[in-house]
Amino acid sequence: MQKSTLLIIALLSAALSSCRPDNCEGSSLAPTCEVNRCLESPKPSMECDGCTEMPYDADCPVCIDDPSATGCTADAGTMGDGDGDGDGDGDGDGDGDGDGDGDATCNGEYTPVCGGDASKCEMAPACDGNTPHCDPTNNGCAGCLENDHCTDSVCDTTGDKTCVQCTDNTHCTDPGASRCDTDTNTCVNCGADNEACSHVTGKTVCDVDTCVECTGTDYSKCGAGALDVPKVCDSELRVCTEELEGESLACQPCVSDAHCLSGMLCMQTEFNGSDSGNRCLWRKAAQGNGAPDGDCLNVALQIGSETEWISIDSVAAEVCKPRTTTCDGQTDFSAESCDGPNSQGHAQCGVEGIDDAYCAPFGNDHFCTVFCVSHLDCKNTRPGDTMECQQRDLGGEFIDVCVFE
Repeated sequence: MQKSTLLIIALLSAALSSCRPDNCEGSSLAPTCEVNRCLESPKPSMECDGCTEMPYDADCPVCIDDPSATGCTADAGTMGDGDGDGDGDGDGDGDGDGDGDGDATCNGEYTPVCGGDASKCEMAPACDGNTPHCDPTNNGCAGCLENDHCTDSVCDTTGDKTCVQCTDNTHCTDPGASRCDTDTNTCVNCGADNEACSHVTGKTVCDVDTCVECTGTDYSKCGAGALDVPKVCDSELRVCTEELEGESLACQPCVSDAHCLSGMLCMQTEFNGSDSGNRCLWRKAAQGNGAPDGDCLNVALQIGSETEWISIDSVAAEVCKPRTTTCDGQTDFSAESCDGPNSQGHAQCGVEGIDDAYCAPFGNDHFCTVFCVSHLDCKNTRPGDTMECQQRDLGGEFIDVCVFE
């Protein structure tokens, strides 16, 4: 009788020390009890890998982290693996397999959520590989949490928490890729936005998808010269110069349209199909003092017209130009000496490599001159008559050229 009583007490004690499927409470789902843990799951736990926390897998068992849940002898969601003394109700101090304070191993199958309670059996991958950092805001793994976690890139802390090329324009310092595309977090060209170049040292103007120091039309960064006249930009090199706005006159070299006198454009000139340099030329329609006013005959020495040329700043307009030579040939007339009326002497006049001028005798010397159709092509060297255009023997070849006297 005494032995039977002791057996009944032992069985009751064992029943109280572990949970049963019918005494796990505190869950809206049908709870189950596994290894002294109360679990809830919409499907049998044997179909899942193990105990986890929401929201990683809504279909698999979830530990009921509720101290009021009855029927489990251990804290909800823990797995005691201690080797301490058992805490059973039986007599004696035998070694127990109960819930001591040993390390939580989760049967060696699961790892704690990073930054979480290591005593909890919570399903999560280890933080390594492409996501080596623990994010304390959600106990998940992330590619980065700060810029120091990235090499030659920055951390997108507001998005996927991964290392990216940029999150704003300041991260893009290449003049050819100065704007951050926040949709792709990559550096792209500035487009047509000067603001996308504002952080690039010395190149704060956007032109043709790249950041430059200035352009022919945007040269405010170049400062000013004498009398506060603005300095202009070299339109081809896109750098500031010491040249001043509006100081270059008709047929003179130029670096931008703004460099020329008002009413003129810096045209990319040609002669017989060859490049003859950028020169200031009157717009045929320009009005004002010395302007053509619609007729190039009103402009001395530039009585020819041209409709096909484009200015250095991409402006198309009909302009007035020298009719029989280049601007350089016209400029060299009577101002440059040369060796004589031969191929070597002719090559010393006008634009190098272009047959746009001649070397002609003048007294005991030789000077440059140009081909002419009439006296209108020549400088007025014989006031009172129209005899400036005459035929001359230039080394056995008779050519109509502008004369000096």
